[in-house]
Amino acid sequence: MSVSPPLTRVLADAQISFDEVVREVAVHAYEEQIVGLAVAARLAKMERFAFQQLVAERGIDLNYDVAAFEEDLQTLAFLDKEQS
Repeated sequence: MSVSPPLTRVLADAQISFDEVVREVAVHAYEEQIVGLAVAARLAKMERFAFQQLVAERGIDLNYDVAAFEEDLQTLAFLDKEQS
């Protein structure tokens, strides 16, 4: 039975931080539509817009459908009424 080296040693050998690994998992989960943008951004410990930029830089399409667009329109209308 082999014993795996501690994760910190594996990450150090790979020259990648734990946060970078988690960010990569978040990007992959978003790309595969396992989680949405907000959850992936939180998992990656990034602001939503910064995460959106990251996935765009990687050529990953935003998972933004008509239903999400309509929900955003309703939110904007609600916020506009609140400001009036």
